[in-house]
Amino acid sequence: MGRRATGAAGWTAAMGAILGAGPAWAAPPDSAPAEDSAPAAPAPEAAPAVDLATAAVLGLTVFWGSALVHEGLGHGGACVATGGRVVGLSLANVGCVGSRAPGFEKVAGPLSNVAVGGASAGWLLARPPRDPVAYSYLWLQSSVHLFQASGYLMVGPWVPVGDMGTGGALAGVSRPLPAQVALSAAGAGMTFGTVLLSNHLGAPIWGRGAELDRKARRRMTILPYTLGGGLITASSIANRAGPQFAASAGVANLAGTLFLAYMPLFFADEVFIPGPAVDGPPRSVRAEKAWLIAGGVVATAAIATFGPGVGPGYTEPHPLDLRAW
Repeated sequence: MGRRATGAAGWTAAMGAILGAGPAWAAPPDSAPAEDSAPAAPAPEAAPAVDLATAAVLGLTVFWGSALVHEGLGHGGACVATGGRVVGLSLANVGCVGSRAPGFEKVAGPLSNVAVGGASAGWLLARPPRDPVAYSYLWLQSSVHLFQASGYLMVGPWVPVGDMGTGGALAGVSRPLPAQVALSAAGAGMTFGTVLLSNHLGAPIWGRGAELDRKARRRMTILPYTLGGGLITASSIANRAGPQFAASAGVANLAGTLFLAYMPLFFADEVFIPGPAVDGPPRSVRAEKAWLIAGGVVATAAIATFGPGVGPGYTEPHPLDLRAW
């Protein structure tokens, strides 16, 4: 412990020395202005490094993608792999009949989020994209998927109807308490680990230390959380299996990723940002028409299609089915 504390203190001091100097363009001029010259006008406040519309579209795209991965790739894929048949798919539930391993089918949802979130984080660590919007998309995708999986582990075992509860993965367990405690502890550890990882990978977007852009950090965390999680939850009110699935969508998308919104509020100090300091100013995530159009169209179409649900297992007609009008 003594060596670790000494090393951490030295690393913090070195990082502070690096971040204490401002960027080159902020250095004062070599010569002082003449005494009789008029005082310089105050410099205008710099625009946030993250465009508001871009952050909103990224939030919509990542959250519907996370829901579709969880339900379709996770639950649906496991259903087919265990001999079942998918008869309905929405952003909040999957209709599966004939699965030979319903317990595994329940666990596969959170596992798919771990796989996609971990792969996205690995991509950023190994070969980070040069494009700031692509980098921000992968960062948000990694954070949302890992936070959702952590939430399922931490809270899910105590929810009887959830994937990890006694009506799901723990169904048939005579004494579930030890498993519930162990899963919750693992989920809590994974949540805190995701906070550290997301802070480290997010620093190139909003800066760090003297280069920190607090508004950019809020735009990349609180805005996607509120808009993406809220819209997925609201779209599930139209679920053809019943509006009660809006509640499960809210738990998964709003409660499950709550620590994404907590990051700029409670985990903003340097102690929660591991790794070396980020060199240079923050990345500039400006508005790009291609991203805005593609992301907006895809997110809108996905929510309109998969919010009510698709498949022959639903008895109510789909709102987009013109034959029902």
